[in-house]
Amino acid sequence: ESQATSVLTAPLDTLALPLNEATLPLLLRQALTGEYEIVRELGRGAMAAVFLAKDVMLGRQVAIKVMSPALVSGHGTVERFLREARTVAALSHPNVIPIYLIRRRGDLTFFVMQYIEGRSLDALLENGPLPIAQVIRILRQVSDGLAYAHRRGVIHRDIKPANVMLDGDGNAIVTDFGIAKLPEGQALTQTGAFVGTPAYMSPEQCTAKPVTGASDQYCLGVMAYEMIVGRLPFNGATLMAVLYQHLHDPVPQIRRSDCPPGLAQIVLRMLEKDPQARWPTLDEVSAALGGIAETASDVVRLPKTIHSGPAAVQTGRRWIWVAAVLVAVAGSVGAAYRFRSMGASASGAPAADAPSVVSPDPTAGVLVAGTRAFDSATARNAEGDYLAAARWYDSVRVKVRESASSPQLVALLARVDSGATANAAACQYEARLRGGRGGILTCP
Repeated sequence: ESQATSVLTAPLDTLALPLNEATLPLLLRQALTGEYEIVRELGRGAMAAVFLAKDVMLGRQVAIKVMSPALVSGHGTVERFLREARTVAALSHPNVIPIYLIRRRGDLTFFVMQYIEGRSLDALLENGPLPIAQVIRILRQVSDGLAYAHRRGVIHRDIKPANVMLDGDGNAIVTDFGIAKLPEGQALTQTGAFVGTPAYMSPEQCTAKPVTGASDQYCLGVMAYEMIVGRLPFNGATLMAVLYQHLHDPVPQIRRSDCPPGLAQIVLRMLEKDPQARWPTLDEVSAALGGIAETASDVVRLPKTIHSGPAAVQTGRRWIWVAAVLVAVAGSVGAAYRFRSMGASASGAPAADAPSVVSPDPTAGVLVAGTRAFDSATARNAEGDYLAAARWYDSVRVKVRESASSPQLVALLARVDSGATANAAACQYEARLRGGRGGILTCP
């Protein structure tokens, strides 16, 4: 911070400077001379740095988001950054952060937006659950902002407390449309990509399926649950555990003495696994919330939930799991994933001495052999050998479906399908984490 401050206050140098993290503040200051005065740096993330500045002509404070120099040469990254700005600039709603200006000057790519004097919802939740009246107010305002964006074909895809700012009057404003889905299929990320923040992702996102406004609704439901209870509904120690919970586990009941039953019902419907079972739109959510009296008194604070991950990208305490992953399926299935060293193998096949899934017994024998083969698939997944794991899952499917005549075999088949989905998702996630380092990872 001291280095950034010294750069901001240094005399302007008319000589050309290379663009890097150290020179970014000075180059931005040069580019904005006469229009904006850079005050200080507010923070940096993987995608951009944000500066507080003063509009010279209007005398108002603004926030300037500048694309990270490390990403300037990356394929498509500048366009993605500009699309974020264009996406939000096309929206005009009191609960969506406004964009004032989009500009490119030399190697600098930045946009000027409203500066919100307040704090993120993420920071507010560090103190535990919120008063019910405040929960309803925030939930209604975010619903209104997202419903407005959805009507214009924009889906946020990363709704979480870190992306909701509260101004000085307590009004909620949605920020960071960086991975938004645009109208007419103009996605900001590659089709089928694994995007979002796992703790808040919808079941559709967990399996990299196409998303609609119902996905944002689910993510908002997770956030609402956290505001009421003080903890996440699904908070496993590993990535795959969380993904599995979003896909299969029932939502824990909302237990809080002063929570109106109507509010709990609204949130639980938002968290339905099937998008069709959720509210038709967030406009309906907002209307339903309007029918609940906002007269609740301050809640007795529950113990603060301790999260097991470090604060990482952007603001707040949310984190992405890069650790060993274990999925418990029906109390007996362990589909594990660990982020291996970059040189680890990503291919393979069942070992020569592996158990066969063929058995003369049409039921009991297939069940025993299929379970053993499933365990082999689980072991391959734990080693990060995703293609080999997929082959094992496929072999079990073939044999079990040929003779799935008992409830036990039907249950095994369901476990196989869940394990295969988790295996594919884990491979996609590791491929993203690699970022091209250590070779190409082929996923099933």
